[in-house]
Amino acid sequence: MSKTIIKFGAEWCGPCKAIKPQMDKFKELIQKSDTIFVDVDVDSLETMDMTTKYKVRSIPYIVFLKDEIVEKTLSGMKTADELYKTFKEIYEN
Repeated sequence: MSKTIIKFGAEWCGPCKAIKPQMDKFKELIQKSDTIFVDVDVDSLETMDMTTKYKVRSIPYIVFLKDEIVEKTLSGMKTADELYKTFKEIYEN
């Protein structure tokens, strides 16, 4: 099973800056899980297709994929504990 987490954000976004320490803590919690993390800047022309594909309407926006299928999306500020809970619901059940 492949596990990918995509975080959409932008440098000018206050909540995107605020979620960074929470994402770092979350990554530490699951560091041995073979999960791929992708950070996407919504202002980059190269990522416009991804932003459209995953229907990003607000940032920060986090997409949890299992075997390349969207299992869940979260938007707005989240804590490491909230992210970990979502991770366990998706990948450990």
